[in-house]
This record gives sequence, structure tokens and C-alpha cells, in this order.
Amino acid sequence: MIAVRKSKRILSNCRICGDSAVHINYGVISCASCKMFFYRNINVEQRETLKCDFNDNCEINIYNRHICSFCRLEKCFAMGMQRELIRGSRSTKNRKKNRPTTTRPLLVRQDKKEQPQQFPTLNLLQSDVSTLNADQWNLLSNLIHCYDEHGGLPYAQHFIKEQNSLPLKCRFKCAAIGEFFRQMLHEGQLIYEKNGDFLSLSSQDRSTLIHTTVKHTSCFGGTFILYQTQLMDYESFFQSGIILFGLPAMVSAKLLSDLFDSDMTLIKLVISILAFSTIDYVVYENTASVEMKKFIEIIHVQDMYTDLSWRYLLYKYGHTEAVLRFSNLIRCIFNANSAIIQATALDEFPAIIDYVVKRTERILVTDR
Repeated sequence: MIAVRKSKRILSNCRICGDSAVHINYGVISCASCKMFFYRNINVEQRETLKCDFNDNCEINIYNRHICSFCRLEKCFAMGMQRELIRGSRSTKNRKKNRPTTTRPLLVRQDKKEQPQQFPTLNLLQSDVSTLNADQWNLLSNLIHCYDEHGGLPYAQHFIKEQNSLPLKCRFKCAAIGEFFRQMLHEGQLIYEKNGDFLSLSSQDRSTLIHTTVKHTSCFGGTFILYQTQLMDYESFFQSGIILFGLPAMVSAKLLSDLFDSDMTLIKLVISILAFSTIDYVVYENTASVEMKKFIEIIHVQDMYTDLSWRYLLYKYGHTEAVLRFSNLIRCIFNANSAIIQATALDEFPAIIDYVVKRTERILVTDR
């Protein structure tokens, strides 16, 4: 029955998002959603308000087409949609000129002076309707801004540029890759140097969290940087990774990278949640566990960050898609656990984690 229903009805897939499409709209085979999107955003005034938060390079598909209007409109043009084919566009345009616009004023809060500082990564702060209050928006902005400043991505980008300047045979050697991971993962931990929730904990609890969570934040955050820089697409890099960490670990890391949500803000929030994780059960270690002095405070921070992430999902995607994306995040965490277990079988990963733990502890605990 499903095959019969598909047979004559569907002409093709939408050239913009890949959804089912029956008609050619404005010169391109496209779905009803992309047709209406193009129609509503084609006027010059509307286009000037659009902005991409992710370097103008968003992938547009049926699941994320509503995330970045700028890149979606750019893809409409790239696929061949033409504004000249919109019927009655002139009369519509004239009608719009003769009536006051109600869309723009709604985006401006009346208490403009009292707004927290807004970072360019979160233009969502300008919306009237939100599942988050002002304090939560401020926390969200600070967490994302802190990651963008200290997350280790600039170091990775510099490393790639440096390697690409070398002769082909000298690129991405094991020694260079090992040092790259040590420095990148260490820099990634420094995002907590500006985290007030982390610094408010006792030195014992900070030390305990560093020892128990670094392997999680390093694996998840490190793979996220590999995802952003597409380093695993370099054959020589991947092969050196196999030598250092083993084939199963690299395969798991690649799978984790493929599972990552396209919403980078969400991934950055998950890394913050993992930093306050209170369970360490991935691998057996022959060391005595250290009890946390204020366990409840740490749980409170983790709950606060998790609630923040969920409210962000509800705000941006609605309940149904929020559930799907949150479920995928749990899959990502399980995949990261698998990669940790597999990488621990060789000496390099534990040595890197030990290096990162000691340096991070010295900066965030001992020297304070």
C-alpha cells in the first residue's frame, strides 16, 4: 500500500530541503514549505533582517530547514528560484509600503536598557515569545560565548593551516597528532576558567569533577572540534588516529561526529552539562573514589544546564522535534562512552587525559 501511494503522486524531491515535491514553484521543483518561505522572504526589507550564526554555511534539509533562514534563502537562489516568477509581486509590494509593518517592532523589547549583553551567536534573544526568562537567556549567552572564546577551535584551525603548509608526506604524523590532541583538549578545558558555577565550588569538588569528567568532555568536545574542522576527512589524519587510539575508537568517533546535531549551540550546552556530571562508570580504574563535599550543589548546576538546554530546544523547535533532538543527544553521549572505552585499550588516550587533568587541575584548583 505504501508503494502505491508513492507511485504517481510524487514528482521528485524538493531541491531546497529534500522533502517530497509535486510542483515546480518559481522555476524550481520545491515543496509547499519552501515555496511559501521564498515568497515571504523575497522582498528586500525582509532579506536585510536575515543573518546566519554559523559562517553562512548551514546544511539545509527537511529536519533543519527552519533553523537558518539566511542559508535557506541563499539555497533557494542557488537552486534557481526567481523572484520575477512571483505573480503580483509589484502590487503586493505596493500594498506593504502603504501599511505600517507590525513585524519589526515586535522584535524590539521596550525595556531595551535593561537587557543583558547580547552576543552575535544568539540573536534569539530578541524574540518576544520565549520559554526562557531573562536570567536563563543571560546564562545561555555566557556559556556559548565562553565556549566560542576558549573552546579550542582556533587552535585546531591554526594546526590545520600549519599542517597544510608542509609537504604532503610530512602532514599529520603521529607525533604531531598526539601533541595536537594534548594541547587542543587542554585548551578546551579552560572554558571553565570563566564559569562562575564551577569556580563557586570548593577546591576539592573542582578537583574531583576534573578527574571524573575530563575524559567525557575531552572525547565529546574534541570530536565536536574534529566535526567543525572536518579533520577526520583527511586520510592521513585518520590513519595516524588509528595508530594512536585504535581503529574501533576512531570508527566510534567518526560515528559520533556523524550523529552530531546541526545546531552547534545545543552541542556546546551538552559539553557544559557533561562538565558537571557526577557519575564515572565508563571504565574500571583501580583508584579510590573521592566523595564530593557539596554533591547537591553540583547536581543543581547539572539540572540547571539540562533544563536550560531543554527550554532552548522547545523555544527553537517545538515539542516534537525537541524530543527527537534530545534523544539524539543521548545517543551521542553513549557513542562517546563507547569511544572512550575503546581508546582506553591503548596507552595514548589515557596518557593524554592524564596530561590534560594535571594541567587543568593546576590552573583551576592549585593556583587559585
